[in-house]
Amino acid sequence: TVRDAFLVESARKEMQQILGEGIFTELKTENFLDRITSEANPRTMERVPAGARFWVQMVLDRYAGDGTDLLRQLLAAMRLLEDSTLGGSGSRGSGRVAFRQLRVAWRGLDYYLQGAPEQPLFPNGEMSDEEKKQAATLPMRFLQNNGAFERFFGKETEGG
Repeated sequence: TVRDAFLVESARKEMQQILGEGIFTELKTENFLDRITSEANPRTMERVPAGARFWVQMVLDRYAGDGTDLLRQLLAAMRLLEDSTLGGSGSRGSGRVAFRQLRVAWRGLDYYLQGAPEQPLFPNGEMSDEEKKQAATLPMRFLQNNGAFERFFGKETEGG
């Protein structure tokens, strides 16, 4: 589940200074050429300004019988998105995405039933850029993190 992405407060303030109060998008006007008539036709596209920062939360549900490969696949997909674009007009520079300050935590049944704290899967609570790269490309054993991954997900090997 990818939840709503909210503009980070510091980015909101920066955008307000540049774009004006209550404006959070920019308009980009460009021409496209009719390939048959060669007629120029202007079009306007509304987009999020470059450098905007959002707080995004993703929830990966793991059900009985699921392999441990889902997290690795999610991280690989996030890396793929960073190398591609989100939405249209990627060849024109729109839709570039970078994930920063990535934090991976486990919320077991005791979190919901007994109020136990969530358990970060990485010692400092956040993944470094190098850890993100390795986690998306190496086998699942990279995510074991001194046994933490196995403790939360079990010792199964299928799918991971």
